[in-house]
Amino acid sequence: MSAKEEAERPTLLILRSHIGYPSPDLTDTSQAHGEPFSEEEIKKTKTLLGLDPNLSFQVSDQVRDYMRERGRRSSNIRQEWLQRVAKLPAEEATLFESFSTLKPTVDLDSIPVNFESGTKIATRKAIQACMDAFGENLPFLIAGSADLTGNTGMKINGGHLLSKSSRDGNQVAYGIREHIMGSAMNGMALHGGILPIGGTFFIFSDYMRPTIRLAALSQAHTIFTFTHDSIGLGEDGPTHQPIEQLASLRAIPNLHVIRPADANETVTAFKFAVSTDKPTVLVASRQAIRVLNETEGKADLVLKGAYNLKSVTNPRVILIATGSEVQLALDVSKLLEDENISASVVSMPSWDLFELQTQEYRKSLLPDNVLKVSIEAGSTLGWDRYSNLQIGLNRFGSSAPADINFEKLGFSPESILAKIKSSLI
Repeated sequence: MSAKEEAERPTLLILRSHIGYPSPDLTDTSQAHGEPFSEEEIKKTKTLLGLDPNLSFQVSDQVRDYMRERGRRSSNIRQEWLQRVAKLPAEEATLFESFSTLKPTVDLDSIPVNFESGTKIATRKAIQACMDAFGENLPFLIAGSADLTGNTGMKINGGHLLSKSSRDGNQVAYGIREHIMGSAMNGMALHGGILPIGGTFFIFSDYMRPTIRLAALSQAHTIFTFTHDSIGLGEDGPTHQPIEQLASLRAIPNLHVIRPADANETVTAFKFAVSTDKPTVLVASRQAIRVLNETEGKADLVLKGAYNLKSVTNPRVILIATGSEVQLALDVSKLLEDENISASVVSMPSWDLFELQTQEYRKSLLPDNVLKVSIEAGSTLGWDRYSNLQIGLNRFGSSAPADINFEKLGFSPESILAKIKSSLI
């Protein structure tokens, strides 16, 4: 039985190949892998293949005529297809346009996703709220997870699993296969007509780095969501607590990396990930964090990558933070005020979006001759471009509840206040 005839089981084909074949001198050698053939070797190999050794580019009349005929045939097929599309009923035409362009069927800004200021919600759950609110208007969205669907919020409201018996499914159960998940997502994105969104814990982005890098390299419109984003992961301990992952992904060109401060910023980040034509990484918290009154109505500013969350005239200190540490920066600013030290707070959800802004804007937000303090519960690598004092974590975490972890590892308002006061002396 041949592989094509097998109807039930996958078939593994083992091919015994010879690298460089039929080169008379380089077949089965390492040189055939890593070095170009010499001109003489090329001629010898062409002769063995029945090609004219003196022609540098040769296409037989048979191949040329075949390809031209296929092109004419395909042109007719395309015209027939365009005619069928033109005859689609209005509702189906709208749906077809949505799939073709990856544009929502309605403006997502017209759909309210509201969170009450002062309440607490993990940003991973805010992503789930976006999926619930926008899902039916994103018919091209296919969601999935590396065995962590409930934990990462990768469940489309009313969605169902893609399977052999359900080809119209919009959920994918990837299993514990992060690298394969990223590869499949890139394939879907580059095929077109599909916007894949997939999630796992942030620490497991290490397993996906090659596929994230290829998404950036090929400009695949892929959305990677990574939750459990810091030492706030807590009791799972240092093996699961990402320290260097943010710095690592920020280093990849052509990749948007966004770590929202709260649920409000998360909504803006999600909409952006849908609308952009580049791959986007959304980094979200496991632990519940405050919905900040200061972030409400700041969508346009969030998309600048950084903005003044709390502004004062002539600040002595500018606190810059991302993610769950933004609320910590606000708490620190209040302690500084009690010490008669004026402090502004800048939320910086995305370095790469901030770098796209004008130098004027960047300087207005982070002027010279002011103590700028970055606060992020991860590696401080790279923060010296924006801050004079870096509050971060250049060691691995520990196993403890989130609030205890933050306090013991130097992320309490009092600990940060002391470091700032020492720097001001």
